[in-house]
Amino acid sequence: MRRGGAGHDLGLFARQSLASVLDRDADELFTLTTQGLEFFADKFGMPFPQHKYDQVFTPEFPGAMENFGCVTWMDWFLRRSTPTRAEWDIFSRYLLHELAHMWFGNIVTMRWWDDLWLNEAFAEFASNWAAVSVTSYTDAWTAHLAGEQLKAYLVDQGPTTHPIRQQVRDVSEAEATFDAITYPKGASVLKQLMTYVGEVEFAEGLTNYFATHAWGNTTLQDLIDAVADAGGRDLDRWRAGWLETAGTDRLTLSHAPDGFALLAQGPGGRPRPHVLAVGAYERSGDLLERRALVEVEVAGERTRIDLPAGADLYLVNDEDLTFASTRPDATTRDAFFGNAARLPTATARGVAVTTVWDMLINGEATATEAVQCLTGVLAVETSASVIEPYLNLAVETADLWSPASERDELLRAVAETCRSLSGVGAYRKAALRGFARTAAEPEGVAWLQDEAGEDIDLQWRALVRKAQLGIPTAAEARALLDRDPDPEAWVSRLQVSAATPDAAEKKAVWQTLVTDRAVPLASVHSVATLFWSAGQDDLLKPHVEAYLDLVPTVHRGGSMPATVFTRSLFPLFGIDLTFVERAEDLAAQAVPVVRTNLLERADRMRRILRSRG
Repeated sequence: MRRGGAGHDLGLFARQSLASVLDRDADELFTLTTQGLEFFADKFGMPFPQHKYDQVFTPEFPGAMENFGCVTWMDWFLRRSTPTRAEWDIFSRYLLHELAHMWFGNIVTMRWWDDLWLNEAFAEFASNWAAVSVTSYTDAWTAHLAGEQLKAYLVDQGPTTHPIRQQVRDVSEAEATFDAITYPKGASVLKQLMTYVGEVEFAEGLTNYFATHAWGNTTLQDLIDAVADAGGRDLDRWRAGWLETAGTDRLTLSHAPDGFALLAQGPGGRPRPHVLAVGAYERSGDLLERRALVEVEVAGERTRIDLPAGADLYLVNDEDLTFASTRPDATTRDAFFGNAARLPTATARGVAVTTVWDMLINGEATATEAVQCLTGVLAVETSASVIEPYLNLAVETADLWSPASERDELLRAVAETCRSLSGVGAYRKAALRGFARTAAEPEGVAWLQDEAGEDIDLQWRALVRKAQLGIPTAAEARALLDRDPDPEAWVSRLQVSAATPDAAEKKAVWQTLVTDRAVPLASVHSVATLFWSAGQDDLLKPHVEAYLDLVPTVHRGGSMPATVFTRSLFPLFGIDLTFVERAEDLAAQAVPVVRTNLLERADRMRRILRSRG
């Protein structure tokens, strides 16, 4: 189908079996494309120079690709079940990301892979910038924080951290840099750069950059020079700290008799330059009210900050202006977990959740404290954009990060939150999905099936939970498969098998998923995650060894399948630290893309095992 927008001829295409889904979503997709074309033409000082702009949704395409004037998409993005708000948020940011590539990547292209971030980090940043500025997805930065930025904090504090800009010797090394540091950390760092120089000056620098370098190749210095000239700031130290140094800074609020100070420590000692804000909040009834917001520029290890004394909560990096690991002052630490829900804005609550998550992954908070914070925030959250990311985080924390003795209790707490949220129309589908992962008794699953009604996607999720609880599902699965019009409904049936605590079922799923590689790439993660279900350790142990046997040859199918299989198949249960060490040993011999993803998974599992202990 075709439609005009922003002076361009816009096209959307999909296979015939998805025509009704494309019809359902077309108005929103055309609107987003038009808004993005107008925003980028303004901020970059250059309209998209081609009249036609097409987007083609294709089967089994790995992700999305910014071909000039004709973006190709994996048609997984066209959801047969009506998308949740979070799914639309993600879709909108992907669409704007690929559109931004028309300028960052196509009109101006990096000279070599060292500056891959000039494509990817800028497109990621620009997608959020456009979303909050001109679309209905005004919580895009908060959704970015709740989803992608959390992943970046974990990776950036692990063994595979690297500078945003790094030396790349060949294409095989380049393949390993498409990660959470290049994308979400890079985007957040560029947001900090815009804060550092000012939004108007930043946009002026981009306009000058494109005016000078259109249809050519550039390096990092070209962009830095353009922004520095427009902003009137020397960016040499900023560039060295943010783009050429790996790791995450730690910012901690200190309260001494002589007042407050922000203590900053960089990964190598000296911190990067930051411009950020600290908020001071006091109780007003059952809520917190911000009494002061103090902007501060960090240029050393200790920066005095003029904050009012006696606040009930101090929020470091309020408004989420910089990328840093933050900590509350020691006197309000214990109250921090409960007070997060009382914060007045979605962004403030998001910063508090991020702080708690970072404390969990670093062994400074328990899974119980993290679930307490998340369920409290979910109970009051007003932004539909972050409900599903927070529910996913709460489920992950309860299921993966908690000791076995506490898992069921925490899952019940999350399930209770989901059931409560299911009564809110905008949150209903996300809440029922969360309940499908946490229901503890057959009665709960039966309630979910009644609530799901004709929503086949939710009915499959309910059957998955039944299977995990050890309830027979074969007859219901056959009946649902007959009702489901999706040509790939067999994958949903496979997910039920993957979750089933039965050795024969596990073996058959492994054959289909790993040996035959018959599962579409977009569905590998969902099947694999259910395969490694909690409480099935004895059944999973044979496949733990099979995963290690797979690692040396997993790269032979190409970099994208290698990434998906290495990450998604990494065991979640039935393992110990000895397994993690063996995986790390294998990583030393693997090709770069496998090595990076294997080390990331191993580091994450080390942290999880520590938290379980």
